[in-house]
Amino acid sequence: MKKVTSDEFDLLFQIALDLSSSLQSQDRYQRLVDAVRQALPADAVTLLRLQGEALHPLATHGLVADALGRQFALADHPRLAEVCRQPQPTRFPINSPLPDPFEGLVESAPNLSDHIHACLGIPLRVQSQLVGTLTLDSLTSNAFDGISMSFLSALGALAGAALHTSEIMEAL
Repeated sequence: MKKVTSDEFDLLFQIALDLSSSLQSQDRYQRLVDAVRQALPADAVTLLRLQGEALHPLATHGLVADALGRQFALADHPRLAEVCRQPQPTRFPINSPLPDPFEGLVESAPNLSDHIHACLGIPLRVQSQLVGTLTLDSLTSNAFDGISMSFLSALGALAGAALHTSEIMEAL
């Protein structure tokens, strides 16, 4: 079993601390995305909330500014639909035939399909209910190979809890 690295532990710890802090929802979302980006080798990180049959970006790092105003219908984005269907994180093979939902939206690669890149999606669940996803893209094709599935699952659990906590605080 692979040990959790110091950066991975720090990431989980920061998210756990943010769960109990009195942050505005948008600040909580952006801090989550920024912490993931600092700890993991991703060029783009996106936190998305599931609403009906579409995912809506809440916070991003590495995507163009107008990505936050978009919605990603699951019927139109098979990679995102696959992430939502799976109980565990999904690492897409570099030769995946499924189109990348962030084509044209990654700041450092306007033509993402021209690059062999790594793509990872983590379903966010609260009590087995899907509430959103966390996606990571890297222009380095093997960027996510050394990250354990157990760490990614723990990250997904904490990110799901952060999303759920923010929704509860908004409702209050």
